[in-house]
Amino acid sequence: MTRIYLFALLIALSALAVVDAEAVGKRNLSAVPEDRAADVGVDDDSAPVDLGWGPRRGPSAAKSSGFKEFDAAALTPPPDAHINGVFGAPFSMRLIPIHAALLPNGNIYYYGTDEAGGQGAKFLHAVWEPELGPDEVFDTGTHKLLPHSTGTDTFCAAQALTNSGKLMITGGDAIVNGQRNWSNWDTNVYDPGTNELESSQPMSHKRWYPTLLALANGDMLVLGGRDARSPPTSSPTPEVYTPATGWKTLSTATSNLAYGGTNTSWYYPRAFPAPNGKVFVLAHHGEMFYLDPTGTGSIIRPTNTLAPGSSLSLPIVSFAPGKILSLRTNRRVIVVDLNKTPPSRKDTAPVSRLRYWSNLTILANGKVMVSGGSGVGNKLTNVAYNAEIWDPATGKWTLQAAAQKPRLYHSIALLLPDASVLTAGGGAPGPVRNLNGEIFYPPYLWKADGSGLASRPSIENAPGTVILGREFDVTVGSGDSIARVTWVRHGAVTHSFDPATSFTELSFTQSGGTLTVTAPQNANVATPGYWMMFVINQNGVPSVAKTLHVTDT
Repeated sequence: MTRIYLFALLIALSALAVVDAEAVGKRNLSAVPEDRAADVGVDDDSAPVDLGWGPRRGPSAAKSSGFKEFDAAALTPPPDAHINGVFGAPFSMRLIPIHAALLPNGNIYYYGTDEAGGQGAKFLHAVWEPELGPDEVFDTGTHKLLPHSTGTDTFCAAQALTNSGKLMITGGDAIVNGQRNWSNWDTNVYDPGTNELESSQPMSHKRWYPTLLALANGDMLVLGGRDARSPPTSSPTPEVYTPATGWKTLSTATSNLAYGGTNTSWYYPRAFPAPNGKVFVLAHHGEMFYLDPTGTGSIIRPTNTLAPGSSLSLPIVSFAPGKILSLRTNRRVIVVDLNKTPPSRKDTAPVSRLRYWSNLTILANGKVMVSGGSGVGNKLTNVAYNAEIWDPATGKWTLQAAAQKPRLYHSIALLLPDASVLTAGGGAPGPVRNLNGEIFYPPYLWKADGSGLASRPSIENAPGTVILGREFDVTVGSGDSIARVTWVRHGAVTHSFDPATSFTELSFTQSGGTLTVTAPQNANVATPGYWMMFVINQNGVPSVAKTLHVTDT
């Protein structure tokens, strides 16, 4: 039976390396722990609600909660802030941000639950303006609730910013015969300009827990996801959305092993745009694939190399052009290099502890922060409150300051334009319904003598739109001596995975207060869309970002 299956697969998929799918699945899946929160959707009404001031405490507690500490300038930093960073005080959010995206205007769009932290995203979404501070949201409401009129439950959907700056959301939950955790084929688009969520053309396949990617040509690729709950079936055929023509299926790129089947490959497939113009997929069980989304699609396995076993609850991120950092089981961490043919992988230093349901965030300087997680999936067991930062130059992790709140299943982390990191959410289900967030201020923001915030360079003027491969001018503050110019793509994170974000460093020259910067050439490693640009001074301190709309024409 296995040989028949492989023979059919080889006919359908050109150039696919011969592999015993059943044996590979057994080898890798045995290393995947059962930490997936019991069908990843069974809510727990008994879990306490934490609004940032403590479980089930009301907004009156906020008046003495020290919200001023959200402002880094008001913090009294410890002497080691320049080494370990600082977490600000927890603050309230209107919903659990199971899904969160940084919009082109700098706002955070988030959704996933109701106002009590209960499962479901059918009626409410929210927008927060970080520049206004966390706010006592019940009084003045800088976290604005938005009506959700499309009727789609976007709980555990896929999301990605389009090249035009709108947020596309595909799939999500459905209720069948009174039972949750089925799936839908809906497409919804949020427009930051109008603050409205609108329905668009549905997909051909239902998808719950899929991955959505913006491609270099402006198309959107969706892959994976579960099709039905009982019996459990997946959606192993990808689809591509072209703005002018809508959705089409990649009928010759169907693959159970890469992003379907019943072995968790369908669960938010770990997919990234690759330098060669294809889409790289690193399955949870360690298989590597290249998906070509042109025409009706094709998929190959480019190497016999297997990554060590992982889990759907461990994070992964594209931290440099063509390079991926992935947490695997038993604290193991690997780097996959797509700039080599075939892709290579090597071990880097392990994290200090187990971190199931943690998040990886690229910082303004290209280092990578891991936050949250615990030793047992979605349990308050060996909770990892301390962040850690990985340095690509050394391959080492450095332990950081501790947060106050556990960040477990359904938590998120996002780099903000001021170079700080939003860590938030967790719950539905979970031991705590965290309707709250905390801001981490990395070491690069602090003076080495412990006296407060370091002096930051500034971007006084920059173009709103940049064309790949072209030079452009940036005006910096008087006296600013710039050592680096970096781009970080706006993130869209959920379920310990942000396929949208990436990092690149730009070449430049400085003459007085003017930088002449050269944009990257390859749209496959600098995907057109919205990027934060940071300038970093000789002391390693980043500016507040300027958001650029990057295009290839």
